Amino acid sequence: MFPAGAETYDAVMKVFRHVYRTGIVQPLVVVPVGNLIRLASEAESRNVSGL
Repeated sequence: MFPAGAETYDAVMKVFRHVYRTGIVQPLVVVPVGNLIRLASEAESRNVSGL
């Protein structure tokens, strides 16, 4: 449970969702994850160990 209460939690999450969904923050989070998945699948297809 959020220490400041449910209403404060809802307000914080609303702001976080707004900031996250802007055109700057979301790509900075999504692109690196996509690159890691792509690199892992390429490494697996090449039978590269160590990833």
